[in-house]
Amino acid sequence: MKLKTQLSEKIQRLIDENRSDWPATVLAVQAEFSGLVRDSATVKALLLERLTEVKEYKDDKSELVGNDIILVRGEGFAISLRYAESTVNSNLATNSDVFFIAALDRPLKYRCFTPVQRFDLNVFDPEVQLIEQLPDEAPAMSVVKFDDAQTLFEILVDQPSKIMRLVLSKPPTLQTTQLWSFSRQTLRPLGMSASHYRDTAAVHVCEALAEISSDTSVAPLTQLAAAAPSHFVRWAAIKALANIDADLALPVIVSAQADIHPHVRSAALAAEQQLI
Repeated sequence: MKLKTQLSEKIQRLIDENRSDWPATVLAVQAEFSGLVRDSATVKALLLERLTEVKEYKDDKSELVGNDIILVRGEGFAISLRYAESTVNSNLATNSDVFFIAALDRPLKYRCFTPVQRFDLNVFDPEVQLIEQLPDEAPAMSVVKFDDAQTLFEILVDQPSKIMRLVLSKPPTLQTTQLWSFSRQTLRPLGMSASHYRDTAAVHVCEALAEISSDTSVAPLTQLAAAAPSHFVRWAAIKALANIDADLALPVIVSAQADIHPHVRSAALAAEQQLI
């Protein structure tokens, strides 16, 4: 059995065995990943296996995600390799997963950004301010964990480095439903978006129905505005209904003014004014 499959099955078993206890899951997977990183022979064998696959299936892009080569993917986790050449000071973003990161060939330098005070991730606030912490460094072949949704981080690279990353997906009940992006220059929020691909897809559907701007769009949009679990989707549906300018949309827009989420309520109030 290939090494990659063995590793995937081992981590998957740890997740399944501790599924009811999230802290235990994190500790068990962290220990396994730390052991993998420290075992240079295993790492080299894993990389050789992966590079062989890439050579044989060089036209298959399914295992390439952004700048990462996915080494192992399972249910609720993924281990990837990145050859980092320099620090990219792009905008910062929050996350809802747990990240384990290790530099294989030299110390891992990183920097964290923390908010001046804890904030409500569910409600966008342009006044939130991040503080840039002093850079930190972990020894080569050691694992650094990032698991706070309100702590942002960046890896600092001043020479080509091999970095391995394990992303452990939190259970749905612990995941945040949105991502915040922050300006790297001002360290203030730029915007907020849905973190789950299903919500993002539904928002795009609302935008497409608004573009069609037909009475036939009203029925699916009113259903989404009234019953979509994600406030992002309800908000997008309300905005789309306002753009269609259909009398049929007014009742659901009025009802949305009592939505539990302030963004949906404000969108509904603005939509009513637009339609009247």
